[in-house]
Amino acid sequence: MVFYSLNQCRITMSTASEQSTARSKPGIDLFSNMPSELIENILGFVPLGDAVRTSALSRRWRKVWLKLPKLMFDATFGEVKAGVTSSEKLLLVMYRVLLARKAPIHELALSVPGLGSCSEIDQFAEIASEKGVRKLAIEFPNGTSHMLHSSVFSCLELTHLRLRGCNIKPPPSFKGFSNLLSLTLGGVSITADVLLNLISLSPLLEWLHIDGSAGCDILVVNSLRLKSFHCFAHFDTLIHVASPALVNVSMISNVPRGKFEEKHTMLQSVDFLHPVQTFTLDYYYLEILVKAGSNFTFKHLRILRLNGISFPKTNEVKCVLLFISNCPVLQKVRIELSPVSISSPHKRFQ
Repeated sequence: MVFYSLNQCRITMSTASEQSTARSKPGIDLFSNMPSELIENILGFVPLGDAVRTSALSRRWRKVWLKLPKLMFDATFGEVKAGVTSSEKLLLVMYRVLLARKAPIHELALSVPGLGSCSEIDQFAEIASEKGVRKLAIEFPNGTSHMLHSSVFSCLELTHLRLRGCNIKPPPSFKGFSNLLSLTLGGVSITADVLLNLISLSPLLEWLHIDGSAGCDILVVNSLRLKSFHCFAHFDTLIHVASPALVNVSMISNVPRGKFEEKHTMLQSVDFLHPVQTFTLDYYYLEILVKAGSNFTFKHLRILRLNGISFPKTNEVKCVLLFISNCPVLQKVRIELSPVSISSPHKRFQ
């Protein structure tokens, strides 16, 4: 962050008469007298659309927004609304903004609400891959299956990648993301093999978030540096995690309670939970964990959050008590009851 003294910004105290005289002097322009670094710092905190509009303030500000390292085409930029804003209009503006950019793009979000799958997004991703993008988000509405363009897999400087509503099929030449720290997948179509390779070929990965997936019934995670693992999805057959650095884990199934008994997920091992300090899970995964590691001790677990527990069901109460009994240093427990177990809205016990 850049800091400036009052002298650098040329801000001084003056009397009302002096201010009137200054305003009457030709050529006095407070906006134009600001240091370029300060202008860029200010624009970094405003939505992209507003940053572009500041080009009308003065000649000095006209092209400053073109140097911004972050382009966020998200809800703050616009939204596709029938009869108000068409997707064609928004795409044209986005295209012009990207073409006008000459400087590197360090962060790019292609997440305009209401914008469905279209070839223009592929062109934008290709432009970003040529400008050294480090943080990239490509998100479509739920239910979309946009084939992710191959250019995304050539963004070798990526440190953060967020994908939603995409069909992920890396090209044969893909060798991994050597700098990737954070990966978020939401409502994507991906096979178990592709997911495994995507994770294993990202050796620096520390944060993994999976929120729903299609075409993947097995989850295998091998990552030596992974610290946070958040799974809000269901895997039909097997979950295997080998991540010795894990400290924060969330496992929530998207299976309706009435269909729990129809699923047969297995944990190959619970050893990956040994270093975990904060754990969030629902009854579906709680039962699996208890069955897989009835004699396992969670030696480092300090915070436990349980969602969707039905206390009237004896088997669920037993699972909760058994799990807690295997956590010798547990400091805090939060239990959110299932709506089917109480007549009033969700209640929480801490």
